[in-house]
Amino acid sequence: MIANAWQFMLSAIAQWAAKKVPQWSLRWQNKVLFESAMLRAVRALVVMALTMMSLQFVVHGFDTLVPMQLPSAKWQQHQESTHRLLQQLNLQQTQFAVAQTQLNSNNVLLEAQQIQVDDLTLAWPNSNFRLPMLNRLQQMAQRRGLQVLDLKASPETPMHGFETSTLRFNVKGSEGAVQAYWQALNQLFQNGLWVTWVFRALPNGLSSFEGQLQLLWDADDAFTDTGVELLDAALTGSETKPNSLIPRKTHEDLTHALPDLSPQSMQIVGAARPSGAAENIAAWTWIRSGAQIHLVQSGQRVGLEKHRVGQVDDRGLWLLNESGQSDTKLGWEVVKP
Repeated sequence: MIANAWQFMLSAIAQWAAKKVPQWSLRWQNKVLFESAMLRAVRALVVMALTMMSLQFVVHGFDTLVPMQLPSAKWQQHQESTHRLLQQLNLQQTQFAVAQTQLNSNNVLLEAQQIQVDDLTLAWPNSNFRLPMLNRLQQMAQRRGLQVLDLKASPETPMHGFETSTLRFNVKGSEGAVQAYWQALNQLFQNGLWVTWVFRALPNGLSSFEGQLQLLWDADDAFTDTGVELLDAALTGSETKPNSLIPRKTHEDLTHALPDLSPQSMQIVGAARPSGAAENIAAWTWIRSGAQIHLVQSGQRVGLEKHRVGQVDDRGLWLLNESGQSDTKLGWEVVKP
């Protein structure tokens, strides 16, 4: 239906144009086409319409072509974006520099604090101090002219992973000497907690200082009570069998010396022991193997058979098997010095 109507309309326009075009052509040739006022008005409207269409086309084309022909706008936007990124980068670098400075300051402070902790750790009395502790405290009191009325130490139940003991004392003397003794105890026992302390002014013008300290000892100290007792036995000249051993460290902590050599290729060239120890106690031994000299200590495994270093006597160095028996001996290179 619509197609038929559209075809009918086109046919009517074509018929009308077929009639009018020859007339318009003839009048155009005779230059009388626009003599009537109506035709001149139509001509003006057509010219105005074409002009407006042309202007609209030019404006549309200008809007389309200007962004392509003016890259400076995009370049300016790119520069502004780059400038903002540079500002952010500079801000981050400044913040990083401030953070780095703060980190360096914290590291310096941490090192200083670690040094203080190390100093306190070094000042912490170990188990090696327990044995002569009472004798030392008595000597400290005597040097200050104090009279020791009571001085004893007793072990207590372990606390917080530390071995504990209680020290009780009572001294009498001048006020200045008592104060000095109290300050010396504070400095000496970094591992001490004061339980009670009492200062008394006596009628004879003297002063007394009575107190109780709870002492904490490191249970993992290398110089344990057992080691201190053995060392004390050595220093007092107690009898020691040839196959006995005084460990200074846990045996398993010592490296295996000369693992590729047999005892037959080794000879002793020297030995050393703690000052004041018994003659049959040796802690360090120098062993020659070929042109090289090696230093080993008591309890250390040595050689292919993995024997442990025992003691040195006039006959040589005794090597201990797994059962602790002396079944191998390394002789002296020359007569024992």
